[in-house]
Amino acid sequence: MDERPMRRSNRLAWALVWVVFSGSAMASPYRGVVTFGGLPLPGATITATHEMKTYTAVSDQAGAFAFDDLADGKWSLDIVMQCFTPIHIEVAVAPNMSAASWELKLLPAEQIAAGSQPVTLMPEALADPTEPKAKAAGAKPAQANAPQESPPDQNDQSAGGFLMQGSVNNAATSVYSTSPAFGNTRSGGRAPYTGGFTVLLDNAALDAQPYSLSGIEATKPAFNDFTGIAAIQGPIRILHVLPRGPNFFLSYQWMRNSSSTINTGLVPTEDERNGNLSGLTNAVGQTVTIYDPETGTPYPGNQVPVSTQAAVLLNLYPLPNIRNIANYNYQAATLGSTHQDELQLRLDKSLGHNNLWGRFGSQDGRAQDVNLFGFVDRTNTLGIDSEIHWSRWMRGRASLSASYTFSRMRTEVTPNFEERENVSGEAGIGGNNQDPINWGPPTLNFSSGFTGLSDANSAFNRNRTDAFSASAVLYRRKHSITAGSHAWPRSSATIRWDP
Repeated sequence: MDERPMRRSNRLAWALVWVVFSGSAMASPYRGVVTFGGLPLPGATITATHEMKTYTAVSDQAGAFAFDDLADGKWSLDIVMQCFTPIHIEVAVAPNMSAASWELKLLPAEQIAAGSQPVTLMPEALADPTEPKAKAAGAKPAQANAPQESPPDQNDQSAGGFLMQGSVNNAATSVYSTSPAFGNTRSGGRAPYTGGFTVLLDNAALDAQPYSLSGIEATKPAFNDFTGIAAIQGPIRILHVLPRGPNFFLSYQWMRNSSSTINTGLVPTEDERNGNLSGLTNAVGQTVTIYDPETGTPYPGNQVPVSTQAAVLLNLYPLPNIRNIANYNYQAATLGSTHQDELQLRLDKSLGHNNLWGRFGSQDGRAQDVNLFGFVDRTNTLGIDSEIHWSRWMRGRASLSASYTFSRMRTEVTPNFEERENVSGEAGIGGNNQDPINWGPPTLNFSSGFTGLSDANSAFNRNRTDAFSASAVLYRRKHSITAGSHAWPRSSATIRWDP
């Protein structure tokens, strides 16, 4: 049997296998990023060409593109995007290549405008709508049975063009256009007004249950937070009164927050309220003997008489609601709230070489704090801050500026018992301030671990600040001399030389 044909067949088979595997091994991925001004540029079209093969990719939101299986060798790469200078370059594809980065540059405005398609209005759109179409200038009489063409829609007219502000539609670089609307284009040349509205809501509905050290399940602290923000800006223009008024920015923010907090403490038991301290022990569990401070002898059975003053103050303590674990026997959820309103207004106006701008702000806050004893203390704040600035450019050689700043803050703290109940007076406790604004219990602290008795202190503070500053800058080639004065509350002058 002749083996030469069989050998030829084997050689041909091995040659085909080598071609297939070598072709797949010579294919490599090619990846890159398209940017503009250092930022990712999505939507760019990338075309790779080699001999008779062409592949196309589009950059994603991160500006990245990828070709997974380009044959090793030289490829022609074209990166194109509307309004940008195209890139044409030869690249070499090889295994284990790092990602390339390509920076597109924006075309000049003249080339962008030259490449746009003008919008042509149909004669029917220019004719008087009150006149019959047959009488319009340049209109031919309609022929019988002739197909009637519907007038093109404005959006269709502008879909392929680069339209600027003030045209039929402001389509910019997109192939999709929108009809004239508030915030986009307006007829009559009215100045644009922009604004926004934001609402933030948050609560404890999905929060986890808190872990209890005492083994008794604690109430989950609840809270509800609401924040609203509204803002608007634009020029102030009143017909025949203020045709060229200043530009303004107005914002209002309000916040309504409420939170529930688990407070814990060690409070006297029923026996301890009655003076029965027989169960009182120290840290090592030994019974503690109570002595009479006047005679120095121990009280029989650790039964201590309770004075009238002590009985009144003990009534302010709640009774234990859990067994004593981790050095506390009482826990309760207290609800606090915070309300805040803030208003901001800014105005600016240019008058020739003069620039004038000012700002006014107002803050109003109301907070309610509840402690372990259920005492509700309130804090109100009201603040105003404003400033006005003026500057003038003196023919490129000097500049003048002046500013005035004013701020005022009022803080008022109202304790729970203010002008409501004179706890100290009713208990017969003397030596402390008995004014109505200071009514309430005295502050008590205990070294034995019992929760101290306390309430907020009444306060009413008002702070005001006024400041005025002025400066002049003189420019001489590469040097400048600055002289200024600042008054707050007394005047001072400074001179600085900047070489």
